[in-house]
Amino acid sequence: MAVIDLIRGWPQPDTALIGLLQVHADKKGAGIGRTVHALLLDRLPSWPEITQLRAAIVETNAAHAEPFWSAMGYARAGAPKPYRTGDLDTTVTIWTRPAGDAR
Repeated sequence: MAVIDLIRGWPQPDTALIGLLQVHADKKGAGIGRTVHALLLDRLPSWPEITQLRAAIVETNAAHAEPFWSAMGYARAGAPKPYRTGDLDTTVTIWTRPAGDAR
């Protein structure tokens, strides 16, 4: 029903990048994304070098993604930057939160 792609130690040794957190379309709004994120937070004490979590939001997904990441404690960490993949030209904004913060 959900998948999370996490890169430990990227782009810096103290950061874990959430490359993707995707919930099946039929299950959106059921709290699964929150549960997956909570499981990630539960795992972080075993990674003491990780002090920051990072996610990138592309503008084409921002209307859905920004409210979720904001509710999870993330905040914008800079201005949007150009992003191109295939034929898609858009922007991407980095969002971060301290890893040690309570849920």
